[in-house]
Amino acid sequence: MAGMSAAALSLEQAPPLSVPLRFFLTAPVFGGAAALILIIYGGDALTNRWAPITLGLTHLLTLGFLAMVMIGAVQQLLPVLVGSSVPRAKRVSQIIHLLITLGTLTLVVGFVGGDKRLMHGAAALLGSGFLVFVGVTAHGLLRARSGHFTVTAMALSIVALTFTVGLGLYLAIGYTGAIPLVREFIDLHLGWGLIGWVVLLIVGVAYQVVPMFQITPDYPRPLMRFLTPGLFLLLGIWSVGRGTQTVPDLLSGVAAGVVAAGLLLFAL
Repeated sequence: MAGMSAAALSLEQAPPLSVPLRFFLTAPVFGGAAALILIIYGGDALTNRWAPITLGLTHLLTLGFLAMVMIGAVQQLLPVLVGSSVPRAKRVSQIIHLLITLGTLTLVVGFVGGDKRLMHGAAALLGSGFLVFVGVTAHGLLRARSGHFTVTAMALSIVALTFTVGLGLYLAIGYTGAIPLVREFIDLHLGWGLIGWVVLLIVGVAYQVVPMFQITPDYPRPLMRFLTPGLFLLLGIWSVGRGTQTVPDLLSGVAAGVVAAGLLLFAL
């Protein structure tokens, strides 16, 4: 469980450079598209949370840029940090990249143009792409040779991503009017995406790469053992309170506050 040295990395299992690179090269294109929207629409793109152009801009950044980079990074880090290679890595990455790229484009155009058929198509493409990604990542984590706390953090982040995608698919279909839309689920979608998927993955990877590359002591062992499971549990309590009203508002609020305190602790 001690800090990992460069010698402990499974460098021989590193995937071909094309596996993560296709995602890393696509992300700036989506980021540039988001910037172009801001140039064209200016402040109008940020005045209303529910405006179609705002929703399109948001998903250009969260799906097209942020998720694209993270998906590429996970496919590179999984074999190297965890010691579990992705089977047929090049072919799998091509499939994931194609589905996520087309799905993001279709979703954004569907939001901006208000086309329900495009929204349904985007849900199918994105759902399929993330299903493949979650499947191969879960398979790799189950076969992990490393017993480091990073494995637990990555596993929890993948579960959180599953919740995020599931909520997103529901919201996308609900946005078209095909099913009732529960707006409280939008905050859950944001919470599981930004804290559950993004933060838990960053924290887990930091446990290994910060001591390795910055030549620092390991993170405190109690923090590595309890932080990511604790954040995941608290996020679940907050979600139940936010989405179903079965948890008292006070308890849900306390859970959210402790999540914020945990993130501050990690930053410090």
